[in-house]
Amino acid sequence: MAATTATALLFDGAPDYDHNIEHAIQFGQLAASIAESHPELVDLPGRVAVLTNLSTAFLKRRQGDPDWKLAQAESYLNQTLVLLEEADDHNGSGIVHNNFGLLLTNRGESGDIERAVEHHRVALTHRTRHRDPTDWATSQLNLGFAYSRLGAGDGVKSVRSAILHTARARYVARALQETQLITLTEHNLAAQQRQLSEMDEIPIEEQSRLLMRAEVSGHEAVKLIPSAEDPLRFGQAWLNLGQILLASGQKRDSMRAFERALSALSTDQSPADARTASRHLMALAMDLAGC
Repeated sequence: MAATTATALLFDGAPDYDHNIEHAIQFGQLAASIAESHPELVDLPGRVAVLTNLSTAFLKRRQGDPDWKLAQAESYLNQTLVLLEEADDHNGSGIVHNNFGLLLTNRGESGDIERAVEHHRVALTHRTRHRDPTDWATSQLNLGFAYSRLGAGDGVKSVRSAILHTARARYVARALQETQLITLTEHNLAAQQRQLSEMDEIPIEEQSRLLMRAEVSGHEAVKLIPSAEDPLRFGQAWLNLGQILLASGQKRDSMRAFERALSALSTDQSPADARTASRHLMALAMDLAGC
């Protein structure tokens, strides 16, 4: 019962997100304690599900110290990987490797992004486009994001790989009409195309094409994100679009985008993004005023 309640709370789309995550962790830890004390009551797939959900809950948790949350998630993921060595569970393996990739990408310490790429690649060996298309597209999206963060080696090649995997995710998301997944892919594609356009090795003609595509994806992202339900993501999407418009020389449109970004971004929740939008807006205002 505790495991069922924890799962329901974890994937509940109700507005009280933080409350539900805290309760999912509470019930999940209770279920894990029962499974450890009385292994005869919980089968192997059940134990895998409990530990996987706990790792997911800590990755989704917005409260508390970020390093501590990632450490908790990593501990549960490591326990799950040990259990999965005994089980033939493609779904569980896909989730665990996907979550491990997300954890490493979020932490971003030395060597983490390279490991994240490998975990997402392994996740895709357990997820197929025909059997579980949403999970497959999600892993493609996450693999693309990890590639975009890969600093070592050939940067252009990494970002091109990011765009390729994100575009694959968008194709399937559109076919499934998964609005949330479409939104994420459009936002990431806009950022990755802008990222590639800023690289010195990219010819001027390709830079222009990339910025045009980035602008289309950026507009799609801000159109699909509900500002009231997700102000942080809404603000980040407008910030991204503003940077694309600025790179394209559309100064007044970029100003409006940065203003929309600042209307949603909080200095408490996203201080770096708020500072970036403010800095761009001030520079543009001075430029257009002839200062």
